[in-house]
Amino acid sequence: MKKTATLILSTALIAAMIAGCGGKLNATDPSTDLSAMTSTSETTAETTPAPAYEGPKTFEELYGNQIMTYLEHQYYYDGNPIMKQEANFYFINTFIEMSNDANMGYYPMTDMRYVDLAAEVEGESHEKCGDIFLRKAEEDLETAFIKISRAEAEGVTLSDDTNKLIDDWISNIKTQTIPSTGLSADKYFEMWYGPGMTEDILKTVIQRFFLIEEYESRYVNSYEIKKDEKNLPCVVYAIIYAPEKSNIDKDTRASFLESANSMKESCKSITELKSMAQQAYQYGAVEQQGQMVVKKEKKIKNVEDWAYSKNRKIGDIDVIYEPEWGYYIVGYMGTLADQVETAPNIRYALFPVNKEAEQAMKDKAKSDANTMKDSCKNLDDITGLAEAAYAKGLVLDYGDFMITKEMRETMAAQKFKEWGIDENRKKGDIEVIYDEEYGGYFLVGYLGEEEYRSDALYNYVLQNLNQSISKEVEGKKHGFHTDDEFGEAPIAPTATPTPEITEEPVQTLNPDATAPSDVTPAVQNTGSSMSTTDVLIVVFFTLAGVAILAVIIILINYAVKNGRNAAKTADAYSSDSDTDDDDEDGEDTKEADEAEDADEPEDAEGSDDSEMPGNEDKKAESKDDEDEKSGDNEE
Repeated sequence: MKKTATLILSTALIAAMIAGCGGKLNATDPSTDLSAMTSTSETTAETTPAPAYEGPKTFEELYGNQIMTYLEHQYYYDGNPIMKQEANFYFINTFIEMSNDANMGYYPMTDMRYVDLAAEVEGESHEKCGDIFLRKAEEDLETAFIKISRAEAEGVTLSDDTNKLIDDWISNIKTQTIPSTGLSADKYFEMWYGPGMTEDILKTVIQRFFLIEEYESRYVNSYEIKKDEKNLPCVVYAIIYAPEKSNIDKDTRASFLESANSMKESCKSITELKSMAQQAYQYGAVEQQGQMVVKKEKKIKNVEDWAYSKNRKIGDIDVIYEPEWGYYIVGYMGTLADQVETAPNIRYALFPVNKEAEQAMKDKAKSDANTMKDSCKNLDDITGLAEAAYAKGLVLDYGDFMITKEMRETMAAQKFKEWGIDENRKKGDIEVIYDEEYGGYFLVGYLGEEEYRSDALYNYVLQNLNQSISKEVEGKKHGFHTDDEFGEAPIAPTATPTPEITEEPVQTLNPDATAPSDVTPAVQNTGSSMSTTDVLIVVFFTLAGVAILAVIIILINYAVKNGRNAAKTADAYSSDSDTDDDDEDGEDTKEADEAEDADEPEDAEGSDDSEMPGNEDKKAESKDDEDEKSGDNEE
């Protein structure tokens, strides 16, 4: 399932959180060293002293001085004051989100690579970035409080594992990160999260943040698909952006089509397409990717016709051209009703050992796995023991993994799959199995058959939830306001040129598109920070398959980058004597680029971003219309 996405966590927080709290692998994590995992011996090598800390030490050194104008204001929700530090948290989050867009060229940017809040966005409205920021930050804050209030009213609470994850994250920051900065804990937290932030307040804010995530998850999991929704087709998709009205030349467009077809041909299943789309997005080879429910709205007509074809079968993959966007690589996931199934859920811990390793190493991995098995009185014990073994470098990965019908087609760990789908399997079974192809011993426990809901369904339901909350925001139902006045942000020392934004295009990209390997921590009940999708990619794909995908992605990326450069060169050499049609073409392309939501895919705080054609209600409006509506929301 996709989790709540918040950029302040995905940038400042998550590196520390992931490194210290579970099985998510990254290049800087020493536990990814296989030689370290197969030995418990302590290293005696002398360590090189860490270089002196030269980073920022104050909030303004980190973020600049513009955002301070918008912090420390007293907001009210349902007549009650909102803690200023919590409001600051969401405002900073929105600031980082818009700065991410600024780095992609959608807003003017300061020399610190943050959005320039003092700059004017050219167009009919002549609106300043600070005005857009304030409107969006207030909407995000109010939406968060609506969800928090609903969660509390429904008695939603955090699990012990989630609370432990938060405690461990804070502890790791205090013991591993802060000492190198020379700052006190409170000064460090103030530097990242604004004036007055303390460890205790931050813990409360983060707990309430994850309460939103838990509320959303329960809402989605309890959602009953309506009769008129059951047959809505669902697709996984990736877009190589090449709109018809653009200055992309014929040869470049042909290379885009070739890249799209290469991606299609390399994927033998929907699972492989999902994986490749995620990797391609990560490397900039595709403009957007994700899973979506397709409605007949004539927004992406060719994709709609393809998805609604009577001959469409689950697993079909094709390349479809949409004039407004470019080349869609799409895979058919079935109807919305197909997005719910029951599947075996396996709790596991992986003790890695290469199949070429010496027998002594294999024997040790097997012995470690059996020792853990003998120590388990029940399935719950696997998690705690696996976490401890992971910390020692004995376990490469651990968590829960659902063997869905889709997963069964591509799993390389055949022994794991065979054990999980065995019809004689009983809830509570615990065993050690060896997978020679993958090269490791799995301690596995059978949790039983559980319901699985795909990301397409999750995105669809969450989108509907956010739309209903947006109506509450627009209707000023909760008396959300501040009596404080805002000054203008100071001029940035060296602001970058402001991109011209005219009228927003009819269509914008999908905010529910999934970014690769979610940047937010996937809080699992197992204590592992690895989502099942991450596990699939890291554990259950063969090395050869991943290598092939990587080569294809590089080729696609090369074609796309060359295409973009060619398009920019063509624009640069266009003269004043160009025809009106040419001018309109370039303008259309620019508008589509500016409207694209290249930000985090699932906007948990009910962003006002519009949706990709083919998803739910279109919310794209002209700037003037948006300003008029937003003015009604501000006090």
